[in-house]
Amino acid sequence: MKSTLLIFLFSACLHAQNLRSLGLDSVYIQSIALDPIDSNIIYAGGGRPDYGATKKPGLFKTTNGGITWDTLLYNQSIRVIKIDHKNPNIIYAAPNGIIKSTDGGLTWKDITGGIFTRIFSFVSCISIDPQNTEIVYAGVAGMDGGDAYKSTDGGKQWRKILSGKTTSIAINPENTNNVYVINGDLFESLDGGDNWVRLSYLHSDIYLTIHVDEQDTSKLYCGSYKSGVFISSNGGKNWLSKNDGFKFSNSGYCFQLMYKNNNRLLYVINGDDVYESTNDGEWKEIDINNMVAGCILAQNGKLYIGANGLFEVNTPTRKFDYTAIPRGFSLYQNYPNPFNPGTTIEYTIPASLNPSKGGTLVHVTLKVYDVLGREITTLVNEYQQAGTHKVTFNVETRHASSLPSGVYFYTLKTGSYFETKKMILAK
Repeated sequence: MKSTLLIFLFSACLHAQNLRSLGLDSVYIQSIALDPIDSNIIYAGGGRPDYGATKKPGLFKTTNGGITWDTLLYNQSIRVIKIDHKNPNIIYAAPNGIIKSTDGGLTWKDITGGIFTRIFSFVSCISIDPQNTEIVYAGVAGMDGGDAYKSTDGGKQWRKILSGKTTSIAINPENTNNVYVINGDLFESLDGGDNWVRLSYLHSDIYLTIHVDEQDTSKLYCGSYKSGVFISSNGGKNWLSKNDGFKFSNSGYCFQLMYKNNNRLLYVINGDDVYESTNDGEWKEIDINNMVAGCILAQNGKLYIGANGLFEVNTPTRKFDYTAIPRGFSLYQNYPNPFNPGTTIEYTIPASLNPSKGGTLVHVTLKVYDVLGREITTLVNEYQQAGTHKVTFNVETRHASSLPSGVYFYTLKTGSYFETKKMILAK
């Protein structure tokens, strides 16, 4: 049975200016998940009462952006929450083993069978294949060791694919057979976990997390226990240490990456603090009012931080002036990406010098192509005013209803200017 917890938003004024409280005060938040369709639906997992938190843990859900919260599970420490992007009513959570809900969190079923957990080991990570969401990976870690597991039927059955306590699993969204696992070392599989190669190019350390850049899948981010953050631009063949700006270089975990207006924004927890980088490795601390960060989530242009409560962050790098007339053309990365069924494409155009159109209009075309260069659809073909424009590409429309999962391209053309970007459809 769920209960409703009313949160009064005047508590936001108690925190630093760049933080907006979303409630759950006095609950130490250690996992966050955002509904891929409705961003007002947020799930948050509470951990043990610590770091100033006094309320018991549990799994919480809001459907109104944090004004009120429902308690879905009470007095259980929730370390991981993952949502099926094709069906947001399907949710995986990890209190110790793995539980699954198919009705938006109202009821839950334990699906740990086949995953070997121990007294002092627990499910530490869950990853869902972005193209086939019946394929789910899970990692077990803790003082008693652990392993990596894979299910091909949504968690009904599991098989061990790699030995060793596993703290992070990442999937290449373009080639989902390409999987990375952290279990103290970094391993890579090119066949969905049947065979593994140790990427022994990093310094000797204990590695905590691995992240694949969704837009440039040759770029990998790795966080370690002792040596901070490493970045590879060639699929893990070579690595560079990137710790400039950290107060402490001994840890880097809980990577989050998002694109906003062509900017790659990278976030990481280092020690107890949250840092942001806009240039792959020069870090700037985000003021979280001396709280201890438990988790972060970057999605749909927003950054969420779990600490003693849940917060939304407004950082300077995410403030953009949409009212100013652009000085030049820009085509931005679509969002969400990967997507299903719809995604938004945003672009800016400057004032035209075409006197026949009054000096304020410019002819714009925006088209979608497949990997063979075949045109899928024309989204825009008209004269438009200078400024920022948005258009939605939805595969449920008549012209795109039969498109398979995969990589597609969208191209903006106007006069002599054109630009193309890549997007991923994951049905």
